[in-house]
Amino acid sequence: MKKQVLFILPILLFSCSTSKINEKYAAKIAKEKLSLTEPLTAEVLKGGYSGAPVFTITSNSKKYVIRFIEHKSQKDREQEILCLQAASDGGYGPHIYFADSKQGIIIMEYLTQQIITPEMRSSDKLYILLAQLLQKIHNGPKYPNSINIFDTIQQNLETIKTKNNSNIPVIKIEEIINITHKALASYTTATTPCHNDIQPNNLIFLGNGFKAVDYETAAQSDPYFDVATIAIFYCFFNPKTEQTLLTTYLAHQPTPQEKARLYLMKQIAWIHYALVFLKISDENINLYSTLEVPSYGEFVLNRAKANKGDFERPENKVKFAKVMINLVIANSESQEFSNALKTLENKKG
Repeated sequence: MKKQVLFILPILLFSCSTSKINEKYAAKIAKEKLSLTEPLTAEVLKGGYSGAPVFTITSNSKKYVIRFIEHKSQKDREQEILCLQAASDGGYGPHIYFADSKQGIIIMEYLTQQIITPEMRSSDKLYILLAQLLQKIHNGPKYPNSINIFDTIQQNLETIKTKNNSNIPVIKIEEIINITHKALASYTTATTPCHNDIQPNNLIFLGNGFKAVDYETAAQSDPYFDVATIAIFYCFFNPKTEQTLLTTYLAHQPTPQEKARLYLMKQIAWIHYALVFLKISDENINLYSTLEVPSYGEFVLNRAKANKGDFERPENKVKFAKVMINLVIANSESQEFSNALKTLENKKG
């Protein structure tokens, strides 16, 4: 069945620091580690921005994915493999055939993306399945390390500051982050195992459910960041689908505090991805001031119809970042934002 995604994020080619890691090498390693005798072919698997070389490996009867993480520290390799293995064992990630942290090699099953039809996008089923995936991840084995999304955002914001682009409203962004962080602070003490990058490039729809891939940033964290990420990339501005997602995830009707918490965390998710895209845009960040951008709703609908080649254009990463920043600034001046802050202030815990 033809591959289709609900929303396509910017696609980046990896930058391989080790020249030996190419298609030929990937096929050779897969054949050796899996003890295969039949001929194999390898192809670069595009997507993501981790810098890890990833290839699809094809035999006469099966496809695999091989990921090379030798550029990472030993601790980071072990962490990624542990999280992947937990996902594999829990049935919400690809099956792992081979993993070696010392060599920095992971070989896993290839998951075929099924079509998400327009009818499914407008039905409850899609959002129930997404919520069920989140439940599996968040109720899985505890991870040994932790991530505070606000720390990550601050680090990325500091990087953006060094690029000396005065057209990016850094002061306003920082103000929104601080206000939101203060409101959410007492709600983020309880952490769960989280994916922390559960956007469409890392989700595979299998027809009867979803599996998540790429556990590079997985750690103990605030589960509402995962829920908010799903909401901004799948629910868009549809209150019904977002209600279905949150209600299914919580397994009860959301309280006003839970709704407010998700609303504010969505602002943080938009800021996070905007800063990531600006951070990886390098010299293209200078396009920020000159790019004319549509509303968020118009932009995501256009991107859903666009092919990958269109989104590989460098300016589209900066454009997407600007769209998200404009949205969050507008939201921060809305009554809904004020109401969410008041709701959390009025009842802690």
